[in-house]
Amino acid sequence: MTNTSKVVAPLYGAERMLGTNPIAIGFPAKEEPAIVIDFATSTVSFGKVEIQMRKQEALPEGWAIRPDGKSALNPMDFMEGAALSPLGSDKVRGGHKGYGLAAMVDLLCGVLSGANWGPFVPTFAVGIPNVKEQVGKGIGHFMGAWDIGSFTDPDEFKARVDEWIQVIRATHPLPDQEKVLIHGDPEREALKTRENTGIPLLEAVVNDLKEVSGDRGIKMPDPLG
Repeated sequence: MTNTSKVVAPLYGAERMLGTNPIAIGFPAKEEPAIVIDFATSTVSFGKVEIQMRKQEALPEGWAIRPDGKSALNPMDFMEGAALSPLGSDKVRGGHKGYGLAAMVDLLCGVLSGANWGPFVPTFAVGIPNVKEQVGKGIGHFMGAWDIGSFTDPDEFKARVDEWIQVIRATHPLPDQEKVLIHGDPEREALKTRENTGIPLLEAVVNDLKEVSGDRGIKMPDPLG
């Protein structure tokens, strides 16, 4: 877990107070690939908003909220203080759960460790003003590991994880879906595709990379050929 600079509003709030505060956890398997779960505690990651900005496309309803309390649909609203919604967006859709997860990450990463928390976390994302006040040191992280052998036989556990994966994958899918995925499947499929066809980049992203490489004096080949 890690807490990040403020871009998310707490439930019922219209002001940036929390980070996207992602959570990541992995479960080893025996024959199946490991389960890797990694998600932001906001409705979307801030990176997706940046992509919408570069594509000059509107934000979907529920992603973000403006200071006046209305849904932010223009990605440029972030330049005027709009905030991401907590995971679930509002109370009806479970926003209190995303808010709770974000709070948990912030407390474990920042308050427990003595790092900065909430609106005091230093900014590292482009386009977000840096904080004027800090209440701790840097950005906090919380890492934990369980010794499987303290609970059960590790080999048996991995075999049971294999069985869990196989049972869940066998779920009857929705009519418009090909199959049910396990966390990590989309990334593995994307890796195979990218290895064969390369990594697609928006021209705006390429221009940003060129600007950064130029500032740093790094020679960069043209990824667009």
